[in-house]
Amino acid sequence: MQNDFANNLEDDWSMKDVLRKCASSAVIVVDSQKKITQVTPEAAACLDFRPEAILGKNIDSLGGELKDVFDQTFATSQSVSAEMKYIRTGGVESRLLVKAAPVCAADGKLSGAIAVVTDLHGVEKFEAHLGRIDRLASVGSLSASMAHEIKNALVAVKTFMDLLLLQNQSDELAGIVSREMTRIDSIVSQILKFSGPAKPVLSPLRIHDVLAHSLHLVQHQMAGKNITLHWTPGATPDWVKGDDYQLKQAFLNLLFNAIEATPADGTITVTTELDAPSPEAANALHDKNPSQLRVTIRDNGVGIPAENLNRVFEPFFTTKPKGTGLGLPITRRIIHEHRGTLSVESEPEKGAAFSVAFPISTNA
Repeated sequence: MQNDFANNLEDDWSMKDVLRKCASSAVIVVDSQKKITQVTPEAAACLDFRPEAILGKNIDSLGGELKDVFDQTFATSQSVSAEMKYIRTGGVESRLLVKAAPVCAADGKLSGAIAVVTDLHGVEKFEAHLGRIDRLASVGSLSASMAHEIKNALVAVKTFMDLLLLQNQSDELAGIVSREMTRIDSIVSQILKFSGPAKPVLSPLRIHDVLAHSLHLVQHQMAGKNITLHWTPGATPDWVKGDDYQLKQAFLNLLFNAIEATPADGTITVTTELDAPSPEAANALHDKNPSQLRVTIRDNGVGIPAENLNRVFEPFFTTKPKGTGLGLPITRRIIHEHRGTLSVESEPEKGAAFSVAFPISTNA
């Protein structure tokens, strides 16, 4: 009997009912004479009566709409479901979801029916709370992501503000501070809009200009560790379609990671080159045979353990004591929204290399 009932129930449930199926439900069982034979405590509470008050009685005692569901089940020998209003003691109105199914004996004859009754008020409250939790989670994730980018931008701003004071308002450094403050304003605007990470505004740009500016912003941190930079801009042409602010965010994330991983007196190598993509990258770029520009940022630090290579792009995964685990996921999102790919290679004690590949564009 239970298997027949389960099968009948599954026929009509849609995906939107999955949450409702998970809620505590009340069960009423009637026999072939339409007499109530079993009532669970949940049913008694849901329908606001004592079980002993209706056991053995006809389904007429259940009230109009609930009785109608049973009557339709007996008349059609099919599962019947309905939402209905139910007036409880004191005039309190409840909304009920009723799902009834026939129960057949071994010879195939109808031997009764069973109904599951769910009070939708509790379910709807739960759904509302679930939606609120989801929105709060989105706010938390967005705020954490944006805070990470603001932190990176402020490192450069603080560095150059200090240098401005030492060098008597250098025009060049003042311009850099102005651009970085504009970038901070753009990031904060995303938080205020609460619309999730902004989509990039793509326009033709030279990737070497973006990289040169990003390297300029981190030169003070590199000098502090006496890191040697090998900068080889080999890609010609170097035009891609991109968002200047967002690409700077991505490259700064990669450069800050490289600086942190590189020991004192170490080296960081930044190269660009043109190459043909792998079949996987070609599919990602939605083109059969595009040329692509590859940017590689390589350090000579301790490297990434093999067991962590597949996790470095997971949100909030980090091995740093004070890390947020957001830099690489944010970077990957930015690169993907530029129709690019981001990959990493590493060997223990031999450093790590992050490779970013973009489809080539024109300056038109």
